[in-house]
Amino acid sequence: MCLLSSPAYHIVDRCGVARVRLSSGLECRAYHVHFMEERCRMFGIDIVACLERARLWLPESRPHKGVFYRSDDNRLVTKVVTEREFSCMLDLIPVIGARGTSTLLLPLLGMFAVEDTGLINQALHLVVMPNLAYGMSGPRLLDLKGTDSTAVMPAVPVAGENAEQLHGLLAADCEFLCGQEIMDYSLLVAIDDKSAEIRVALIDYFTRYTLERRLESQVKTFGRLLRTVPTAPTIIEPVRYKQRFLDFIKEKFVVVAQPSPSSLRAYRSRTQSCRPRSASPCVRAKRMR
Repeated sequence: MCLLSSPAYHIVDRCGVARVRLSSGLECRAYHVHFMEERCRMFGIDIVACLERARLWLPESRPHKGVFYRSDDNRLVTKVVTEREFSCMLDLIPVIGARGTSTLLLPLLGMFAVEDTGLINQALHLVVMPNLAYGMSGPRLLDLKGTDSTAVMPAVPVAGENAEQLHGLLAADCEFLCGQEIMDYSLLVAIDDKSAEIRVALIDYFTRYTLERRLESQVKTFGRLLRTVPTAPTIIEPVRYKQRFLDFIKEKFVVVAQPSPSSLRAYRSRTQSCRPRSASPCVRAKRMR
C-alpha cells in the first residue's frame, strides 16, 4: 500500500509534513513522510493501520523507560517521546538516511504528533519502530547501556565472526552519534533460547548533549561526591559516553565457537536475578487513542 496515496494522508508543506486522520477521528501530523514511506515499503507496512491497532505494552526489559504501544501483529513498537527528543530526531532523520543499511541503529518507520489529546497546549509525540523480537519464540529482551544498573548483567555468548561484525558496526554508529552530540543511547538485545538466535539494535538515540544536560551531569557528579546520589551520572559528554558504552559492550559479548541453545539457557539461568520485575508484558485491554 502506498501511504502517500492513502486518503488518510494530506501533504501540507514541502518539508514532507502530512496531516493524518485516523478512523477514531483524531488528527495528527506525520513528519518526513517521503523518507518514512520508502522505509515502510521495505517492511511492507501500513503505518496508519498499525497506529490504529496499537495496544499498550510494558516490556519487561524497560519497565521505567517510558510508554510503549505494540501493534496487534507484534511487528511494530511505538514509543511516546518528549518534545525535545522528537525535535532531535527530526534533525537526525536526513543524516541517518544518508548512512545506508550498514548500521545497527533501529530504523524509524514513522514520526507523529497528535495535537488533539485533550491536554492543554501539549501534543503527544510518537516514534514508530520495528519490533526487534518479531517472529521469535518467547524472546528475552535486554537493554544494555553501560551504567551501574546494567553492569551486573553476565556476558552474552556470541560467535567470533558475529562479534567482530557487531563491534565494527557499533564503533561506526557510536562515532556517528558522537559527531551529532548524541548520548544516552543503549543496545537492545533480543535472545531466542530455542533457536540460539541473537538480534541487536541501537535504540534511544534521541538525546542531544545540550547546555542543560551538561549542567544536570555536573550536579549529579557533585551529588555523588557528597554521597547524596548513589550512582554515577548517566548523562556525560558524548565522547566519554561513547567510550564507556563500547568498552561495556565488549565485556558483555563473549566470543564462543558457536552459541547453542544450551549455552543461552545457561546464560538465562545466570540472568534470572538481574531481570527487572514488571507487570504483564502486554496489556491487551487498552488501545491507543
